[in-house]
Amino acid sequence: MARERQFFEAFYCYPIELPDDVYMVLPGTHEEDQNGVDGWAYTEYGRIPLQITSSRNCAELHWQKRPNTPAVMLVVYETDTPEEIRTQTLRHLQTCLERFRRESERK
Repeated sequence: MARERQFFEAFYCYPIELPDDVYMVLPGTHEEDQNGVDGWAYTEYGRIPLQITSSRNCAELHWQKRPNTPAVMLVVYETDTPEEIRTQTLRHLQTCLERFRRESERK
């Protein structure tokens, strides 16, 4: 929970400019959290699920438990700054967004 709080504070307590096709990043519900989704990136292409963990080991355990999860896995360390958290998140989201852009161009 502490890393999730740190993650969302990085988006709410500090100024951030999101890419044009990313509207907002919000926490998931308690039920969604129980099912492996800590939050959502709302984009032009739909919601992208986010899973926040405190270590690479926790990320591996999550993947083992939920191998088919579509969630973007984000490892947030206690020492990460808000800028580092946002940069990492946007880098991972960019990969998803590029795939969505290519798919929408094919339609």
